[in-house]
Amino acid sequence: NTKLVVENGNVGIGTTSPLNSDWNASSTVLDIFQNDSNGSMLKVRSNSTNSVWAAGNAHLQMGTISSHPVKIYTGGSQKMVIQAAGQVGIGTSAPGTLLEVYSSAPSISIKDGGVYGTNATPHLQFTDNNSAIGYVGIIASAGTLDTWAVSGDLRFAAGNAVAMQIKTDGKVGIGTSGPNNTLHVH
Repeated sequence: NTKLVVENGNVGIGTTSPLNSDWNASSTVLDIFQNDSNGSMLKVRSNSTNSVWAAGNAHLQMGTISSHPVKIYTGGSQKMVIQAAGQVGIGTSAPGTLLEVYSSAPSISIKDGGVYGTNATPHLQFTDNNSAIGYVGIIASAGTLDTWAVSGDLRFAAGNAVAMQIKTDGKVGIGTSGPNNTLHVH
């Protein structure tokens, strides 16, 4: 039996005491509560979009039920989007890849909470479905930039062609992708 309660400007559905002290004691609150693992849901709809904010089974869910994007705004303009197919755009409303960051001077920072020179190891790890296949970042020695290919060669390209290749046997080719000696300059 669902009850609607208004107390001190706060609205409660499923609770007789809508609380605002969890977040900000001076805030006005809409408190939706259900005392089981199914949790509670706030559904906001229009004639073309169904959106949901839900809490239950120890997690928060938010998004659209329809195939429309989730857009995040601040300062009066869109800053981030999650498309229905899963692409995430930051600074763009139409990401063309799984993650697209757009700006006149984009910068992505990976910060490690460790101490430089001891245990700080920020890096990008590339994986397939089972394990790591490559790394870029500080991995083995603090302060040393590492680029690792776990099982394949390491290539550097310039002008849309391989400029240097380091083979898994340690041979280095400059201007060639098939070095015959320890150092092969073509």
